[in-house]
Amino acid sequence: MQFDFGLSGVLEKVEDRFGRNFTTGLLVLIVGAIVVLCGYVIIDYGIAPISKFLKESFPSIPRVEINFVTIAYVMGLIVLGALVIQALSFFCSIGAFLSA
Repeated sequence: MQFDFGLSGVLEKVEDRFGRNFTTGLLVLIVGAIVVLCGYVIIDYGIAPISKFLKESFPSIPRVEINFVTIAYVMGLIVLGALVIQALSFFCSIGAFLSA
């Protein structure tokens, strides 16, 4: 599967004007910025609220244990999400197989 967002023409023009190395560096910077932004959003809106909730709910527990529980909880959510995606993929492929 290939996605085209209409940027191939723009990238070709940039490559013709500035060269292949510049275009590759520009793409690396753009992808790096997207990865950093996604990491920030995941930490700020996904992990930080869980940690804050645990700190407020259990003030007598040391910070190290709260961090460990937060990491375990987030890992559990990631595994649960992966299992749900696999289940949907499986059941959708079964439905396509049965209808054919």
